Amino acid sequence: MLKYDTGTGTATIHLAGELDLANKQSIVDGVARVASMDGVRTVALDMSRVIFLDSTALGAMISARRVCASHGCGLVVRDPSQAVTRLLRLTSTEWLFTGDMTTR
Repeated sequence: MLKYDTGTGTATIHLAGELDLANKQSIVDGVARVASMDGVRTVALDMSRVIFLDSTALGAMISARRVCASHGCGLVVRDPSQAVTRLLRLTSTEWLFTGDMTTR
């Protein structure tokens, strides 16, 4: 599900269920489609309903971040579930999804 707020320039993609090898490409493709929309400054991934996230899905999120940066917008994670928070903390990648378009 996609929600786009034209007033703030934020497009929100709602993700749910298990994110893994089976759907990693759809994450990147979905973000790319939204990031290329006129007026989008931030792509937000609402991850409140994600019950499982593996390293391939995390890799897809990192690729999606690069796609956003190439379109001049940021990628943020909103309302991460416990599973998402756990993996981001274990991999020390939380900082990647704050919306900062720079690469460290």
